This record gives sequence, structure tokens and C-alpha cells, in this order.
Amino acid sequence: SDLVQSTPKFVKDTSKFWYKPNISREDAILMLKDKAPGIFVVRDSNSFPGAFGLALKVAQVPPNVQTKA
Repeated sequence: SDLVQSTPKFVKDTSKFWYKPNISREDAILMLKDKAPGIFVVRDSNSFPGAFGLALKVAQVPPNVQTKA
């Protein structure tokens, strides 16, 4: 038989660091302003109920990407 035993792996919940449900887009941008590229924040969308917003700090804005300041 192909029985595979595995040990459960415990993962630390890090969502408290990256999920900020109640902040605005502007606050998310300010939060990332002095952070290193690759840092991100996920928040609840204010414009689209049930959707999320993603703010991501990048070293250089990719071509053809619209940004809002």
C-alpha cells in the first residue's frame, strides 16, 4: 500500500501584519512609503463591498501601470 505518514506543520498567522481591513487607500500608501520594495498591505475595498485592495511597494513602477498618489 502507498500509505504516507505526515506530521502536521504549524504555520504562524502573519495576517495581522499584512491585512489591515479598515484603512483607506491613502493610509495604505503612507504606511508603505518608507518601506522596502516587496512589502504589501491588503485592505477591504471602500469602493467595492466584499472586494479587497492591494498596496504593494515596488522599486520602480512597471511600464503601462497607472498609479494614484
